[in-house]
Amino acid sequence: ELGLYFIGLGLGIVVSALGAMGMTGLDLGWASQWQGFALIGLFFLLPAWRWRPPVPPVVQKSCAGDSSSRRWMLLLLTAYFCAGWGFVINATFTVAIVEKQPLLAGQGPW
Repeated sequence: ELGLYFIGLGLGIVVSALGAMGMTGLDLGWASQWQGFALIGLFFLLPAWRWRPPVPPVVQKSCAGDSSSRRWMLLLLTAYFCAGWGFVINATFTVAIVEKQPLLAGQGPW
């Protein structure tokens, strides 16, 4: 069953690459390419929606909040926030930093 997930991932990569090659060959602009990928996504949404597993019935459980689980959740949220902060800062300013380097000035698109 896990193989189906990997097949889907590989199929998505192949379809995306073929779509990009095809739309580039048609000399479509970036806006038209986004629309083309949206149509491809809608096309694959239909079988994915039909093949999703059924929703299990809801089971009510009563449990008291455990302070250790709350502590772990706060630790997890803090770690996730720090990782996100580090990524966003790097992703946002890396291009600006590279652009300021004399040997790399003007090479941003590459």
